Amino acid sequence: MKKIKQITEFPDYYITVYGNIWSAKRGGHNGRWLNPGESKYGHLSVVLSKDGKQYTRRVHRLMLETFVGPCPEGMECCHNDGNPKNNLLSNLRWDTHKNNMQDAVKQGTMKKTGEVEFMDWQPKKSKIRANIPKNIDELKCRMMEAGFNLYQL
Repeated sequence: MKKIKQITEFPDYYITVYGNIWSAKRGGHNGRWLNPGESKYGHLSVVLSKDGKQYTRRVHRLMLETFVGPCPEGMECCHNDGNPKNNLLSNLRWDTHKNNMQDAVKQGTMKKTGEVEFMDWQPKKSKIRANIPKNIDELKCRMMEAGFNLYQL
């Protein structure tokens, strides 16, 4: 499997299996890595542009859509470990809303008191580190190793 793929819906953007997003469009000739924003509950999102319009997309959903395929009807993106910042492909899956909520209660990221209520997600210390190239030359090397033809970008 390639470690970096073009985001189908947004062809000027690429995503790695670690959840890092490269914009070939922004930042001049060389492009740049995007810095995701964080939602109230800890989910990471980025602003992508296409045809002069801006779209906010959650990183975990972009991961599954790009590396696994479109969301099946009646499914949603789920984090296996309950950590909304852990967007490693191995931590994500398509599943039903019911199963996602049951996982959240089991993992302690939601509590059940008659009805399910959201709790603020508290980050745990994690050894997950972004594997972001330090410069454009390192990025080019990784992209060539992944099978990209740099002249097509």
